[in-house]
Amino acid sequence: MHEIYDAENDWTFILKIDALLETATKEIIKSGLKLKVLNRFVGAEALIEFVDGLPMNGKTSLLHLLKASGCPSEESGFVEAVRRVRNAYAHNIKLADLTLIELIKQRPDKSHIIKNICNIATYDEANLIASYEKDGKFLRFSVLDATMRILFYAYHIALK
Repeated sequence: MHEIYDAENDWTFILKIDALLETATKEIIKSGLKLKVLNRFVGAEALIEFVDGLPMNGKTSLLHLLKASGCPSEESGFVEAVRRVRNAYAHNIKLADLTLIELIKQRPDKSHIIKNICNIATYDEANLIASYEKDGKFLRFSVLDATMRILFYAYHIALK
């Protein structure tokens, strides 16, 4: 986690965070879809293959199943916001050198992303953005903190 936090740029940081979140999301969903019949799990291989093939967004997606599984809206909203930022970075190489906060500020869904990526109940958006502009590591820390919560859920729900 320390290496991800210290990534050379926000583009690398977000791509790595998104990969962690996608893996954790899949593990949570796979765990929730296990069917136990006569003291054994059935269909595990088919379900694993099915979940691994799902897209992250859309009507029939990992995010939709994550929400349906009872994941708190703050957590699923965070995963969705990171995916939006990841897609912005991944689909436009010209944005690779932008800081995370600069990328977010350019987006029409800026307020939605700030709300979900920071996971702060009440805040003044302009002041929060200014504090992130002053110290970009602060925003990375917020993202890493929320990522750790998702990994915590995955550990306790799927792996333990």
